Amino acid sequence: MENLGVEEVDLIELRDSIQCSARGKHQNQCWRLLRRASEPCVTAAVLDAERLRVALCELHVLSGTRSSRDLPLSTDVQNASLLGIFWSTALAQFVAALTSGHLIAENEPVGLVPEGLLAVEASPSQDVVVLVSTRGELLLMDAELNVIERGTLSEPLSPGLSWPTAEDSHIIRVAWRSDGNLFAVSYPGQDQRVHVDIFRSPSLRREATAHTEPLVAKPTDAQRTPPALDLVLCWQQRPGGMLTVATRDGDVVFFERNGLRHTRMDMHRKLTSKRRIWGLSWNANDMLLAIGYTNLATDAPDSCSRKRIDLYSFRNYHWYLKYRLELGSSDFADNDHVWMAFDFTDPLLLYVYSGTWASPRERMLRLYRLQWTISLNAERDDTLAVIDGHRVLLTPLRRCVLPPPLYAFDACIPANEADDTIQYVLWEKDSLFAISSLGRWYWLRRDGALVAVQAPIPAVADAAAKQVPARDELVWNPELGMFMIHPIRSISLAGGRLLYRRRSRLLQWQPSNESSTEPARTISTDCLSVAVVSSENLIFWTTPSGSLRYHELGIELDAAAERRYRTESERVVDRGAILVAALGDALRLVIEAPRGNLETITPKICVERKIRRVLRSALDANQKPDMIALLQLARKHCIEPRFVVEAYGPKRLADDTDWFLQQILNAWSEAHVAEILTQLIVSLNEKEDVYRHLVAGFVAQMHAVDPERFFQAILTAYITQRPQADIDAALKLVSKRFSAESLRYISTIARKPIQELYRAALGIYDLDLAAKIAVAGRMDRALHEPFLESLRQVTPEALRRYEIDMFLTRPRAALGHLLEARKVLGPQVDEKICRLVEQFDLHHEAYIEVEKIEHESLTQGLWHELALRWATRLENKGAHLQAAHLYAMHGALEQAAEAYLAGGQAPLAIAAYLQKDHLIGNEHDFVSFLRRLVETLCNQCQWEVAAQILAGSPLAQPEEALQLLLDAHRFQAALRLLTTQGRGDWLRERLRPAVISAAEERTTEIRTSAAKYHERAVRLQLVREHRQQLQLRSTGDFKNPNVVTGADTDSEVDAIASEIASMSTFTFGTHSARSKSSSSSSNSSNIHSGMAASERSAAGKATAKTRKKTKRKIKPGDPHEELFLVEYLRRLEPTPALRETVQEIAECLLICGEYRLVTALQRAVKELDETIANWKRTLGVVSERPLSPSTPNGISTY
Repeated sequence: MENLGVEEVDLIELRDSIQCSARGKHQNQCWRLLRRASEPCVTAAVLDAERLRVALCELHVLSGTRSSRDLPLSTDVQNASLLGIFWSTALAQFVAALTSGHLIAENEPVGLVPEGLLAVEASPSQDVVVLVSTRGELLLMDAELNVIERGTLSEPLSPGLSWPTAEDSHIIRVAWRSDGNLFAVSYPGQDQRVHVDIFRSPSLRREATAHTEPLVAKPTDAQRTPPALDLVLCWQQRPGGMLTVATRDGDVVFFERNGLRHTRMDMHRKLTSKRRIWGLSWNANDMLLAIGYTNLATDAPDSCSRKRIDLYSFRNYHWYLKYRLELGSSDFADNDHVWMAFDFTDPLLLYVYSGTWASPRERMLRLYRLQWTISLNAERDDTLAVIDGHRVLLTPLRRCVLPPPLYAFDACIPANEADDTIQYVLWEKDSLFAISSLGRWYWLRRDGALVAVQAPIPAVADAAAKQVPARDELVWNPELGMFMIHPIRSISLAGGRLLYRRRSRLLQWQPSNESSTEPARTISTDCLSVAVVSSENLIFWTTPSGSLRYHELGIELDAAAERRYRTESERVVDRGAILVAALGDALRLVIEAPRGNLETITPKICVERKIRRVLRSALDANQKPDMIALLQLARKHCIEPRFVVEAYGPKRLADDTDWFLQQILNAWSEAHVAEILTQLIVSLNEKEDVYRHLVAGFVAQMHAVDPERFFQAILTAYITQRPQADIDAALKLVSKRFSAESLRYISTIARKPIQELYRAALGIYDLDLAAKIAVAGRMDRALHEPFLESLRQVTPEALRRYEIDMFLTRPRAALGHLLEARKVLGPQVDEKICRLVEQFDLHHEAYIEVEKIEHESLTQGLWHELALRWATRLENKGAHLQAAHLYAMHGALEQAAEAYLAGGQAPLAIAAYLQKDHLIGNEHDFVSFLRRLVETLCNQCQWEVAAQILAGSPLAQPEEALQLLLDAHRFQAALRLLTTQGRGDWLRERLRPAVISAAEERTTEIRTSAAKYHERAVRLQLVREHRQQLQLRSTGDFKNPNVVTGADTDSEVDAIASEIASMSTFTFGTHSARSKSSSSSSNSSNIHSGMAASERSAAGKATAKTRKKTKRKIKPGDPHEELFLVEYLRRLEPTPALRETVQEIAECLLICGEYRLVTALQRAVKELDETIANWKRTLGVVSERPLSPSTPNGISTY
């Protein structure tokens, strides 16, 4: 859909680069386009037979440098012709091939084929060269010019074929594919027909021979004679491209690599039989095919033997003649050399040479820059003008978009000027002007005919430097003698000027303030085609990766927004798709796919701009917009309907809900109105946090206006609600007018299976609806009918709902209904309540609900039971204080005391707190609580605190407190109690006997421990000696097995063993921490008096909580006896608790004047210390505990 503009960007004169003799008769030349150091290089070679040399000229296109050199010839090749040149990568020199078979480098000949050569061509990488000899033999040479493979053609050469001459040096032609894997050879065979063979490199295996007959012929081609091939051929540039071959009647045919003909690409409708093709070339992206030919027509004298180059574009299996280059004039001779080639990488750069070396003025190499342009008239229904040879194809895109090669109507050059073609078209308002290749002007009349007109030629001094205004401008190029279109385009917009190049990578925005020092800002560097919507100040472009992107001109963006514009695309299109035009409605773009099909796309940004524009204009005019039309437009172009609400304003629409719904009702009979309303509600629900109140207003108003007609919309609002669908409300709505369609609609939209809807119906306690859903969903009757019937039999209603909640696993709702049923059924449901609370851990909820019930007792009944259960659960979780409060409030005093102490509260503070806040109702209950607290403290060995509570108010039992401390051997605490109570008489009556008894017990215990320590230490020493003797004996036997151990050694070992065996067995036991603390504190008589009952209960609890003792009897000879003995001795050492007790007893004895007992206790301590120290030195055991420290009074104790 694009037209082709041509600009001659460079004209290179070569008359000074190669100096040739003008008198030479056999001067022929050869041109090649090579790639040297990643740069295209045009190389020309001329055979100067008179001077015996081959003159070379090398032109580097990018750098513009050129160099000349000569290849000397010997005298035996004077009559030879130049076949070709190539670059030898191994020699780093050019090599020229002659028809005589000589291969001549720059310094010397490098090869010879004796029978002579007919063709030579190097691969694109110049590392493989193929030569064809006069015998029809193929030679494949590597970069070092060594023959690596030989082969033959499929058909023998024509017997009358002679060596090439200067006038006809291309009897055989070779064409390489761009990847270098295949090459084709065209040659005349014995049947005087041209054959084309396809070979693979480097194996030189023949892949196929071109077959001119199509594999499947059309019925219209049944009588058509297969075309006769000519020698000219080339390959497409893409990998796996087709082979293009010219025919003798001026046609072009195409072959796959397997030799089969591709008939759908034939061009016989475009070329006449009165021309001969001398060159073919595809551009880099295979979008253009250049056909060079000589016009052989005889009916037009001015065009006789004129050489031309036609540029064709193949789109949708149709060949468009886009441009024609006229080369030379009618006075050119047939031997004038013409060469053309497209650039390797730039698809829009063409090299053309035409001239003769006999005339130095004609040695010109021209570089043509091609440019794709769009010819669109926005004032005439966006009519697109496409050039196709002598025709202009016209299509009004605003009315119809026809895929090429279709068009709405066309205009042709008059028949008497059929040899002329259209080069350029220009729209001037609603008129179309066309310029032909011969420089004629044509004007399109109203009847569709092109008529010749006279037009002035604008004079432009420097075409390349002139900037073009808002549309393409025709400029005159004196060198070409024709019109052209400047490739740079600029579009003037409100905020500045947009400069860009078609099919390039430059896109700039230049602000209108020319005095600004800021440079033009690059919008994109990845641009394939551009279209501008001027009214919206938007620019769209396509990228090679297949994205359509847009940008709003005149807006400065930060770096993050720039990156977003470059990465986010409006939509994805085909790779290589180009924008043809932006239509005048500022809404649609026309895009052309790579195959040539046209597509009209509507960018979302354009639709959004139109919606905003319509709403703004309506609001400015104080009118109500047509919301239905705008919603239909958004729906058509896949835009969220809530965008219309955002543009109008959610608050404004909430106020105009009545008007909006009335507009819906007025247009209800139109197509898709109900669906549009439903889609709007779904879209609004997706942003529930923003439009929740708006949707709720819609639902309320629809209920009030016409619930029957808006039934579907209301139902949709319920089931699309976010974050969770309101299935209950939807089912309540459906229950009023139940239908299977509504049920399926809910199931589909909410993505809920029938079984889940059945459970939801049970959740709203509608058994009839549940039965209908079960029948509509074809559920198993044996499962749901008995269950529903059993539910109908349950009374009262609250108990039925409890059963449903338990079936649906809704424990909190079940608890509420069960408590409601208790109002009717009474305490008979209390057991169910307790089970429910324990099963689902609803203690807190149940306690709060029962607390609301009047006349519930704290110390008995359901409230009391739930409180104890909740307190137990809290205590298990570590919330001891909360549990203690519950225990105390509901009369569980013993549990309350334990919980308070477990929570780390001070006992005296607990009592004061309870007494202050009156958590315990009467004095008797408070005394009972204190008794329980004392028992708990005794179990935890907090004797002094327990004694303080006993001695204090309201218990007032100092004697009982004193006895408690004496039994626990807390004598210092007993002294403090006596001082506090002022009872000095109890010092001799009660304290002195208890201290004496304790001193005697500790003295006896210490002496017993010393004796046991001595006994076990002796046994440990014997065990170690026995082990050492056994080791010595085994070591001696191992070192010298021939030496027999003496009898003395054996007897000594046996004596030690017998002595150990004579010792008694001892018991080794492990105790729990609780039992250790109990034994270390006191093993005295039980606490008597008022504490007897407490002692028995505490002892029972301690027995239950204490782990079982693990005992093991250690017999002599036990393998682990030594380890157990060491541990036994460690345990016989005094503990810190025992040391404190002994020290306390000694101090009390001094107070009581019992110095004799103090001396006895000191002697026992000294004996134990010496025994432990002596045996540790003997056994080599490091003491883990220090010896007994001395008291301030000088008494050494534990």
